[in-house]
Amino acid sequence: MSGLRVLVDGRLLAPGHSGVRDVAVGLVDALRATAGPGQELLVAGRGPAYDVDVAGPGFMHLQLPRAALATRSDVVLVPRQARPLLSPVPVVPVFHDVGFLRARAMYRSSWPVRAADRSARWSRRGLAVSEFTVDEVAAAGSRVALRALPLGALHPVRWQPHEDDPYVLCVAVQEPHKNLERLVRAWGEARPAGVRLVLCGRAGEATEGIRRALAGLGPEVAVECVAGLADDEYARLLEGCTAYVQPSFYEGLCIPALDLAAAGAPTVVGRAGNLGRVFAGAPEHATVDPSSTGDLAGALRAVVGDAGVRRALSDWNRAHVTLTDWDEVGRAAWSVLAAAAGGRRGRTRAAR
Repeated sequence: MSGLRVLVDGRLLAPGHSGVRDVAVGLVDALRATAGPGQELLVAGRGPAYDVDVAGPGFMHLQLPRAALATRSDVVLVPRQARPLLSPVPVVPVFHDVGFLRARAMYRSSWPVRAADRSARWSRRGLAVSEFTVDEVAAAGSRVALRALPLGALHPVRWQPHEDDPYVLCVAVQEPHKNLERLVRAWGEARPAGVRLVLCGRAGEATEGIRRALAGLGPEVAVECVAGLADDEYARLLEGCTAYVQPSFYEGLCIPALDLAAAGAPTVVGRAGNLGRVFAGAPEHATVDPSSTGDLAGALRAVVGDAGVRRALSDWNRAHVTLTDWDEVGRAAWSVLAAAAGGRRGRTRAAR
């Protein structure tokens, strides 16, 4: 292939806070850094800050395909689980998770989300944030050929636990699949003296259940809920925790847990989803049955009260969870984009 021009749906690159955006920003930066001769990246969005200013209604399904034609792009990259209904060139979406299909009872799934996912699976090729997501998309009945991006921790964290103010941290939106109500109840059962549990994340479908669980705790059990933090406040919250806990039933990637593990913080995670795979060989108390309050309480009690447990978990995390090599990510993504465009060109030549 003599050249390859990729048009990117760049709306996720706008300032904000989400794991999907973090992956999108890292992926686009990696593609730019690893572009070879003849490989070109054009980012489309609304406004002059983008390479391609896309104006008018219907960005995804109308304007993005038009922009692909106007720029003579070979392939469109959508850094989330969606694609235009019709496109003049191949589309490569990025799959994050299909929890709303594989764990339906725990997800609040609207018809736009389901429709976007269904359209994404019409693509011949795609990228995924983890091998776990690749397997889950296949198990959901999709035939799209996915390649997992080699993602690990996305952000370097300078972990320096606050010895004079110990707290265990969980970063998660308050939705059922995050399992926060059980985490609060397990914290009450563990009753760690002198240590707070900090829940960081916006309200959601599980908020009322969390409030009921909090109301049942005694005054000696400390739980704090925070949300809407500025970037520097959030960074300090991550850096100062004693340990990190993520008891989710389903995670396609889970950036905060990976970031803190790579930094050396002891972590306790649910034995499910991508975290169950990443931490499968970790020491005792690193993984728990997310459906068991007692199992979670026992791990919390151990990680708070036993310095040896914390040390074993920290050592394993440092040895096995690393920061993402973005050059590897860029090269993997370029290979999939080239294959998608090459398939189109092959079909075009055959038609002639």
